[in-house]
Amino acid sequence: GRLHAALANLERLPSDLPEARLRKARILRLLGRGESEELYRGLLDSCLAAEAHHGLGQLAASGRHYDEALRHLRLAVSLAPTDDAVRNDLGVVYLNLRQLEEARFELLTAMELNERDTRAAENLVSLLLYQDRWSQASELMSRRKLTPEQFRAAEQRAMRLRQEDGSSA
Repeated sequence: GRLHAALANLERLPSDLPEARLRKARILRLLGRGESEELYRGLLDSCLAAEAHHGLGQLAASGRHYDEALRHLRLAVSLAPTDDAVRNDLGVVYLNLRQLEEARFELLTAMELNERDTRAAENLVSLLLYQDRWSQASELMSRRKLTPEQFRAAEQRAMRLRQEDGSSA
């Protein structure tokens, strides 16, 4: 939660450490700083290529460049197929591209890979609500013990997707 302090501490480490560059790239991405892309790109030929593709995919998705995000996240999945966070983010990109079966597959995979993290379940609830599958969404909410706040966030995402559909028609 103290991104600026973490960044300051990372500045003390040697810049040739891949892990330090990755952590710095993540923090800069969260702070909305453009330098993160260069750091991620510098890690593509390293042992942290999966994490670099994941970060580049997140950057592209946040800029609504979903085709580019899809390319990076697919590469990240091919390099780290059991990383639930990558699977979740790939599922969200598929959802934003309205590739619903692919989104469902990735979100279910992420949920199975990490049963304690609720992000994928919340995103799957968004998909179900977008598809007007309220009873399945409700069942998933109770099975995964999601909060009313998480339901509202999922519902808002589903409504945003529907609004986007309406504005592009």
